[in-house]
Amino acid sequence: MPIETPALLPDPHSIYQDWLDTASAALMDGNVEEFVSMASLPFIQRTSRCETVLEDRADLWNDVENVVQALKGEQVTHYIRLVKKARYLDEDAIEGWHTTYVLRNATAVTPTYGNRMILRKISDSWKVTEADHELSGDRFPVMVLRSDPGSFEKVWRGAKADISATHARAEPIYQVFIDSMSEAMSASDFASWCEHFTFPYDIHFDDTDIRAERPEDIRAFFDMITDQIRDSGADRMIRSARYAEFLSDDRIFGYHDAIIVKGDDTIFGPVKSRMMLIHSEGQWRCNSVTNSLSENDRSQTDFGVLGDLPTMRKIQERMRK
Repeated sequence: MPIETPALLPDPHSIYQDWLDTASAALMDGNVEEFVSMASLPFIQRTSRCETVLEDRADLWNDVENVVQALKGEQVTHYIRLVKKARYLDEDAIEGWHTTYVLRNATAVTPTYGNRMILRKISDSWKVTEADHELSGDRFPVMVLRSDPGSFEKVWRGAKADISATHARAEPIYQVFIDSMSEAMSASDFASWCEHFTFPYDIHFDDTDIRAERPEDIRAFFDMITDQIRDSGADRMIRSARYAEFLSDDRIFGYHDAIIVKGDDTIFGPVKSRMMLIHSEGQWRCNSVTNSLSENDRSQTDFGVLGDLPTMRKIQERMRK
C-alpha cells in the first residue's frame, strides 16, 4: 500500500502542483527544453486510444514541440492544471491525479479532462516518468487536443494503483523471468525456452521485424545461441536487468543486457534487449522482444552486435508502413 506521509516528507500535493505549474508555464512559453528536462526516459504516455514509450530525447522533444504548436494553433490563453489527489508510493515516488482546463480567455477550447502522473525523485529533482491523459488521439505525437473525459475512470479505480504501490519497480519480477530464460538456453532446453513466449509474439532487430507464430519460427535463433555456447566451451548465458516498469497490473516492459561467458571472460555480447511481458494464467510470458542485433544473412543464424536498440517509436513507425 502507499506509505503514509510522514511529518518529515513534504506534502505530495504541493510537489505535484508545483511540477504542474512549472511544466504548464513552459508549454505556454514554448520552452521545450525546460519541459524536456522535467521528464525522465523511458517515459510512458497514454491517451484513451494509444500508448507509447518514449526512449529517445529527440522523440520527446518532438512530441513536446507538437503540444506547444497545438496550444498555439487553438489560440489557448490559459492552460491550467490543478491537482486533485497525490500520494507517496515511496519516499522518491508520487502518484497523482489532476484536472486540465484548456481555455481561450473564458471559453473552453476542449472539455475539461482528467490526468494521472507518476513523478520520481531523480538527482534531487522531481521528474515525470508516466502520464495518462483523457485525450482521444489514436497515435503520438498529439497534434490536436481532443478531450475524452471519463475514459480512464475505470482503469484508475482498478488494480494499477495497487501494483504501483506494491512494486514501485518491476525489476525483481523481470530479473526472475530473464534468469529462467537463461537457464533454459544454457541447458539447451528448447521446450522450456518456448514456455517463456506467448505465440504469436513479435521479434525486432535493427531493421527487421518478425512475427513468430509457432516454436519452429524461433528454432534457428535458439540453435545459433546454444551452438555458440557449446562450441566455445562457454559456461553459461547471463542476463542482467537494467530497468523494468509496470505498464499495467498484468504488463511489464523492461531492459536487460545478455552476455555469454567462459570463466571471467565475455565471449559474446553484451547484447541489449527490451521485452514486453504479459501475465496470463498465472505465468509471465514475453509477447515482444527487441535485440541490438543486425541480421547479416537474413536467416536468423548470423548476427552482428550493435551498440543500441532501435527505439519503440522507430519500430512503431516502420510497422505502420
